[in-house]
Amino acid sequence: MVESSASSSARVASLVEALLGAGCDMWSVGTGYFVGEPREEPAATRAQEILREFGPRDHLRSEISNHLRAIGRDIARDFASDQA
Repeated sequence: MVESSASSSARVASLVEALLGAGCDMWSVGTGYFVGEPREEPAATRAQEILREFGPRDHLRSEISNHLRAIGRDIARDFASDQA
């Protein structure tokens, strides 16, 4: 079954919100993204559960990156504002 664009956008937004809520540090980096997972429990276990429940996400790399950028979590933008 092919996932619709609206459906995948909603899933991406939910994933990002859940991971940020679990204490992950997520940033858009170019056309990809970075997820810094928390080290402390129970946040570390919760982040792993969220990722496992979501399943494969390689095919959503650009969409996740775009969503992070849209909510202001863009490493290039953050770096540029630090340099000003």
